[in-house]
Amino acid sequence: MMFQSEVKYGPRLPVYLCHFSSQDDVHRADALRVQDRHSCGWVSRKHAPYPQELGFRFDGVVSVNTIRILANESKISSCMIVFVAEPTAQEEQDGVCGPYSKATFKRLGHVRFSNNATTDYQARELKTVGLRHRCTYLKLVLRNPHANSYNIFQQVGVVALAVHGKLLRKLQEWIDTPLAIHIGERVIVPLNEMMPPSHSECAPSTPARATSNYSARVSELVAMKQKAVEEEDFDAAEALKQRIVTIEDGEREIARLEVEKQRAVTVEDYKLAKELKLRIDTLREETEKIVATPPNVAPSAMTMIDARSSSPPRRTSTADTPGSAPAHDNGNGAASLRPAQSGWNAYDERVVGGKGYYDLSDATSGLMANQSRSQSCADGGEAPLAGDEVPLTGDGADWEFTLNAAIKRASTLPAGPSPLTGDAAAVAKPYTRDLGVYCVACLFSGKGQQREAALRGVVSSNGSQALASHSDAAWAQLVLYMSVKGYGVGDKMAGAVIAACSALSKIVQGKLPGASANQVAESVTKVLPELTARLGESNTRVQDSVEKTVVALARSPLGHRRIVELLLVDPDRPNKKLASVRAHVSRINILSSFVDEFGLMCNTPDGLDTRSLCSLVLLPSLQHPNVDVRQAAVGLLAKLLYIDPGTTSGYIENIKPAQQALVEEQLEQYEQSQLIARSIVRKVSDMQADTLAVQRHGRGRAGSPQAEPRRPSALRTAEPAGRAADEAKPRAYSPPPMQRTPVPVGEIEYRRLRTCQFCGEYSSSFNEQNLDLHYVSACPMLCPCPLCDQVTEICQLQQHLVTECAKRRLVRECPRCCEAVRATEYSEHVSARKCIEAVATHSVCPLCHERFKSGMDGWRRHLASSPGCPNNPRRYDGTGLAM
Repeated sequence: MMFQSEVKYGPRLPVYLCHFSSQDDVHRADALRVQDRHSCGWVSRKHAPYPQELGFRFDGVVSVNTIRILANESKISSCMIVFVAEPTAQEEQDGVCGPYSKATFKRLGHVRFSNNATTDYQARELKTVGLRHRCTYLKLVLRNPHANSYNIFQQVGVVALAVHGKLLRKLQEWIDTPLAIHIGERVIVPLNEMMPPSHSECAPSTPARATSNYSARVSELVAMKQKAVEEEDFDAAEALKQRIVTIEDGEREIARLEVEKQRAVTVEDYKLAKELKLRIDTLREETEKIVATPPNVAPSAMTMIDARSSSPPRRTSTADTPGSAPAHDNGNGAASLRPAQSGWNAYDERVVGGKGYYDLSDATSGLMANQSRSQSCADGGEAPLAGDEVPLTGDGADWEFTLNAAIKRASTLPAGPSPLTGDAAAVAKPYTRDLGVYCVACLFSGKGQQREAALRGVVSSNGSQALASHSDAAWAQLVLYMSVKGYGVGDKMAGAVIAACSALSKIVQGKLPGASANQVAESVTKVLPELTARLGESNTRVQDSVEKTVVALARSPLGHRRIVELLLVDPDRPNKKLASVRAHVSRINILSSFVDEFGLMCNTPDGLDTRSLCSLVLLPSLQHPNVDVRQAAVGLLAKLLYIDPGTTSGYIENIKPAQQALVEEQLEQYEQSQLIARSIVRKVSDMQADTLAVQRHGRGRAGSPQAEPRRPSALRTAEPAGRAADEAKPRAYSPPPMQRTPVPVGEIEYRRLRTCQFCGEYSSSFNEQNLDLHYVSACPMLCPCPLCDQVTEICQLQQHLVTECAKRRLVRECPRCCEAVRATEYSEHVSARKCIEAVATHSVCPLCHERFKSGMDGWRRHLASSPGCPNNPRRYDGTGLAM
């Protein structure tokens, strides 16, 4: 049967449901057979895992022009991805089509559905999608649902579906499939007349419906809490407990206010009754939001959902995929609802340990994207596929799919990268042949999480093997990418910088298949200026990563000479912003470690030049206004004076007398430390000699009284004198003893490696991986940036927001309190002059605005000591979230 509203789409194709991921006990897949005014269609099972999949087959090879999908009024998927399986040459030749499970699907694009809040869930959205593709199978992948009070079990549903096109070739000998539900076998009304049932008797604002929702959700949360306790996931259990208490408290308060309202009506105090009604409505709305929110959504995500659901409707335009039909008028008599905003579904599929408590990046990026898009289709128009993701298969090669899968596993975003356009596409083009289209799209993506995922995935076990099997020049190209301005080691996102540094170290150290330092030497030369320029980052993790990478490059076969040349250049360049104190101190500390490791030219040809160090680094640093820079310079100068006194002493005369005294004092301490180090080395050497003697004695004949010839007594007597003479020689250079003879790591070093550098927590289980997890999820001194999600020290959060954050354009620094203020609220904030005035002697917590004395001790007392900051979502003792 064809209705007047469907004439322009052409005849319907017979289509059969041959696969579904799950189905509800009441609304089963068989319901798709009938299309009448009372149809509710298919609904997924309660709390189904996402994405859900629906698979359809045809009577043969068909040319699909248009698909029309009618979504459920409340169980609405946020995004639907469309795939088709084209017939193979063998299938067309034999007239037999393979089973659905073995079909090769091609991704065409995706469409988004509205959350339907604007209609109070009393309308259904009809999407019309143009395809123009030959296929034998059609697959629809439904992602997580929009949250609302009518969908407490997080289900998705499709009421009806119609496919328009023509049959090109009938395949008679279909391989048997276990499922074949004829979609639209009995059609009574067109899709645009399949209206949802009325909600008047069960509106979510009525007490009966609200109470039912509350009881159902509380029962569900109690079961989830019990399961968490059984699995010993006590953080999750605590979070669920708090949510149950909040819902129950809200329900009791609503009941109490209802009684008071009825009492006020009885005594005809209508003013009080109105106030109580408003309080009841507000409290019920807040409680319903908590009830409707999925259990795995963090509080900040709940706030975002509230903000987005209350924002005015906007339309977004989507681009046609290659081969899709242009948009037509809908003609179904019903206006299409607005598409969902970008970023709406980011929290539903958040990877565990991925996005943090403060994440607002998706909301911000979605808002900005919507503001920049133009309205491209009128009401009732066709919604073309938004094919704006690079397929995971790339160009189809096996190595590329393996590499892309490794990148996808490392990503914390549910969606893939968008195709590159404009300048980014031009810059990225030379890298595509060696790295693949998907990897390059991630590397040059506008999202920092995708850039980081690409760098981590490329150097993973599977990713590195796949890349090495494809191209010998891949590692050189990857290192060259790291030198591109704004990417790699110059990225604005901390996670991407750390990943780039880790990848660069592994490549030059030869830890990856086919990678060697000599192979990437030319590319490394281009990376070094950008790498050394990042010394002194305010983010401690970035700073540590950059320093470790610089040292790793110096120790590699590439050598240290080029790095030293760059470090000798003064960071404070003319007509440029002055370098940070950290940059100066880090530069001096690295040069000091190079002196220990490579020596000076007075003792070894490959050593560092004493004159260059003194004239270009130390003397200017001794004039620096910051005491930390001067102290670092004094320490290195004392070391040079000890190793090369002849050259260094001439520069000592040119510094202030007070600084000369500091150098002399530091020199004495350095000499003492060297004597102690030599003493330790000798003791270790003696212990090794004794161990060797015991081993030789054990190998000798049983009962033999002599294991090793005794040394002459004269030699033993002369040995102490010889040692004293060695120790009395002043300032004679010798290689650092710790490098000549390895010394076992002591208890102090063991504890240092297992202690958090921020909050000071020690744990024997802290290795490199566990420390990273501690930083991301538990350390009370750290928090994710509310705009870019970069993990940042709380004491540096305000500075990060206004100077380093990738979205710093959204905030401005207040000249009075020196805090980051939203740009839209800046004028009002400054004119009010109600903020806490910043002073040098005190710091202000950005979370609770408590003032305390400046310095790390003050920050640790406030954040990492009992009772901790009241607004810090992490416990002061580093045990996790403070629910």
